[in-house]
Amino acid sequence: VFPLLTTKSVFWKGVVEELLWFISGSTNSQDLSKKGVKIWDANSSREYLDAYGFKDREEGDLGPVYGFQWRHSGAEYTNMHADYTGK
Repeated sequence: VFPLLTTKSVFWKGVVEELLWFISGSTNSQDLSKKGVKIWDANSSREYLDAYGFKDREEGDLGPVYGFQWRHSGAEYTNMHADYTGK
């Protein structure tokens, strides 16, 4: 049971998928999007990345977000395809 107190309907599948995604250390929003969880899509769109100066990032690359920081604290981020094992 997940400790969430609310009177509103909750998209449980999305909550679980996002948590598992964080735990995996992924920074690719497309991993979530393929599972129907679209919450990070806007923050990794080409338009958003270009507007904030991330022109070199591939669409879907969120940069060093929560899961990356949890799994690889202190590691230098390069891109969503890099292998950060042991870093």
